[in-house]
Amino acid sequence: MSELRPHPCYARHNLSAQTFKLAALEELGELGFSHPLLITQDKCIIDGYARWELAKRKGRPTLPCVEYDLPVQEALKWLIQTHRTSQGLSDFIRVELALDLEPYFQEKAVLNQQAGGRGKG
Repeated sequence: MSELRPHPCYARHNLSAQTFKLAALEELGELGFSHPLLITQDKCIIDGYARWELAKRKGRPTLPCVEYDLPVQEALKWLIQTHRTSQGLSDFIRVELALDLEPYFQEKAVLNQQAGGRGKG
């Protein structure tokens, strides 16, 4: 538990689990902790913020996790995709997080343009 941390963009925008999600998880008791958190190799949480926050409040020493080998930008893409409106993050917040990916996509576009130009002529 102590090694886990929110994604840097999630922290930068001061996001946290919504109260209604925490209350719903708390009603489930131990069953609320049955689904594993999705994390990166450097212990950055992609999915499961409400379970993580509730576990911290309850003083749980561990949580089940599934670890993925993803760079920070790819982890942010996963975070945005897994937190659709029905799962808690509003469209505005998802757009705000997606804007943090703009430099990543600009760099990727330049590399694609350079790669495409190498085969010409």
